This record gives sequence, structure tokens and C-alpha cells, in this order.
Amino acid sequence: MEILEKKALLLQKLRTGFEAEADIPALVQEIKSWESEGISVVCELPRLLSELPVPPPLLFLRGEIPRKPTIAIVGTRKGDPQAISWTKETARELARQGNCVVSGLAYGIDKAAHEGALASGEHGATIAVLAGGLRTIYPRAHERLADRILDQGGALISIHEPSLPPLPHYFLERNQIISGLSFGTLVIQAASRSGSIATANAALDQGRELLTIPGSIFNPLFEGTNRLIKCGAHMILSLEDIFEALPQLSRANKEEVQREYSKDEEDILEIVRQEEGISLNQLIEKLKLPTSSVVSLVTDLELNNEITIDFRDRIYSIKS
Repeated sequence: MEILEKKALLLQKLRTGFEAEADIPALVQEIKSWESEGISVVCELPRLLSELPVPPPLLFLRGEIPRKPTIAIVGTRKGDPQAISWTKETARELARQGNCVVSGLAYGIDKAAHEGALASGEHGATIAVLAGGLRTIYPRAHERLADRILDQGGALISIHEPSLPPLPHYFLERNQIISGLSFGTLVIQAASRSGSIATANAALDQGRELLTIPGSIFNPLFEGTNRLIKCGAHMILSLEDIFEALPQLSRANKEEVQREYSKDEEDILEIVRQEEGISLNQLIEKLKLPTSSVVSLVTDLELNNEITIDFRDRIYSIKS
């Protein structure tokens, strides 16, 4: 059977639920039309997705699926600045060490995960899974982000035909694909009832690892993630914790990932070495920089194991 005919039969299965008699020539013409727009119909699923109990019959794809270990990063659309910063820096470091970040192109944590991976350099790999068809980017405000993902060798994926809109029940199916493509799912800030918790449940149902970061019991955005930890999810406090929970991920040698620090980062390291246990507020006052900038810089240094922060937000140098 020719590959186009096989794709046509799988398309028929997608539409009807079984491989019924189909107008093969008409279906082949549809597939050729989509491919002329740069949308491929993929019947050879990525390995992790093919291992699911009920894998999708096929995928619709723009771009290329990176041949790298995959980790999903998801969370609330209303992430606070510190969570957004931590997400970007974590995704950047994971991508820089040779991994592919999978997320859902939504606002908030999803967007930060994609942007962080792209910021790791020209080879920063990320996959965006869409709820609707690939002819329409949702949300529309992320069209440029979708273009950047493709420009850097990543992929846009959907299990729905290119013209279909992102209907509400499609988002649950999208969440299952996000977790299904990945060795594990990292949840960063999620209310007790949210799409991110649905993705976490999908990961558990699929037998995949579940990771999350803890937060204040007084912050409703951490209610869902704290409950996940209580139910057995890996509690993540650093990049090192992610690698321990997911040994399948690529990890570069320390010598390969060392980089030069910016002047602001060097200033922070010098201050922390001189004043061990300095508070974040004191550091902001000394640097005369915006709070958001200092939080981002401190997060980056913590991920690179240059500093550590205790439960009182006191900062200490790891290296002498």
C-alpha cells in the first residue's frame, strides 16, 4: 500500500472511528492540499506517543519533531512573575543541555516554557501542541511565537484536521498529547481544577513521571501543585531534581554548559560572597535594579548552582 493511501485510511479512521470504506482518491487530494500548505500528515508516531494504550491514529505537523529527549512543562495562564521567570530559566537550561520542551502554546507558563527553550540558542528545541487545527494559531497573539518555534527547528502538532477550530473538549485531548509525547510532565503553578491538573492526570494514566514545584498554601495557584506532591509527584526545588527524576533526559558535561556571566550577575555573586545570607530585598536595594530583573538574575544563578536560597529568602554562595 502506498504511503498516501495508508494516510487516507488513517484519516478515515480519525473521522469515523474505524477504517470503513473510503473514497481514497478524494482523501489523498485533501492530504496533498494540506501538504502544499506545509502541513504534514504523520502516520509514524513518535515512540513515546505510539506506546500509549490508545494512541491517536495520526498527527498533523508543521515543522520537524526534534530527535531529542522530551519533557512537558505546563501551568497556569496567570503565572506570577517569579513562576514565569523560573519557568523560562528552567526551560532554557533544559534545552541548552539537549532536551526538547513540550507545551501547549497557551498564555502564562506555557508561553514562558516555549520562550525559555528558544532562548537557549539557535538549536533550542520546543514542540507546541495545539487544541485546534494547524491553519489557525490559538491564541492568535502567539502567532509570532509559533513562527519562532518553526524557525528554530521545532514543531507545531495537532491531532485535529487543519481547518477545525479549538473547541472546548479538544483541550483535554491536547493535554493528553502533551504528556504522551514526554518522558515526564513538570507542572508549575496550577489551581486545584485546571487544564494543567488534567495534563498531570493524563501523565499518571499514561504511566509517565509527574514533577511539580511546591508553593505557599495561601496561594490558590499552588493548591493543585501542592496536592500533586501530597499524592506522590516528584517535588522539584532545582534543575538537579529534574534530572534525578528523569534520567532519560540529556545532560551535558559541566564544562560544556559553563558560560560567561553578565555584569549584573557578577555583581550579585560578589555581593553574596561578601554578605552571606543577604535577603532578596537587601540585594535589590544594593543593585538599584528593577525587582523583576533581580528575581530573574537570581533564579538563573540558582539554576546554575552558583547560589542557594533558604526558606527565609536568604541568599548564600555555593562556590567559594
